[in-house]
Amino acid sequence: MLHWQKGESFSSSASDLTKFQAGGGHAITMIGKLAMGLPLYRYSSINSQPGGLRVTDERRNFTIGTVTTNEGVTLSLSSEAAALLANIRQEAKRRGIRAVYVLPWAYAGEQPAKIQRQGNSHFLDQVAAIIPVVREAGLGVHTERQDFTDSGRHLTYQAAKNRSVQFLLLLQQSNKEPEVP
Repeated sequence: MLHWQKGESFSSSASDLTKFQAGGGHAITMIGKLAMGLPLYRYSSINSQPGGLRVTDERRNFTIGTVTTNEGVTLSLSSEAAALLANIRQEAKRRGIRAVYVLPWAYAGEQPAKIQRQGNSHFLDQVAAIIPVVREAGLGVHTERQDFTDSGRHLTYQAAKNRSVQFLLLLQQSNKEPEVP
């Protein structure tokens, strides 16, 4: 990720910030929080459940009816992400375990959900060429607003439990199917 060397200025490595998960927007948000003296994260150790799940009772309005990812934009797998997935697949094979990819849930209203599912399906096709994919019916899009807390990516405690159970069932089903890559 960030490989700052002694004597290297922040600005010479600033482009590396965009390589963080969630991209440049996340990096800019973090820099803004630092500049305003706000805590970097809303979650703290008191939000941790046994097993590590972090949940908050905080509820925030976020744009309802729109996709929380890039509406109408087809996601493309970057070369770095493809290399990472290939490394995960190879390491899993070396260890004798099975690695699969599944999209996390993100909120979208009913109308934009259809568009987002089409884009997610295309994205999963790219991923499936590298590592096995478990496709759930919603293709990573969940339309129940009450299942999200402070953003369209943070599930409530109950929704996270439901998602975990659903994912376990999907994994059990996928174990009955032959592995492609």
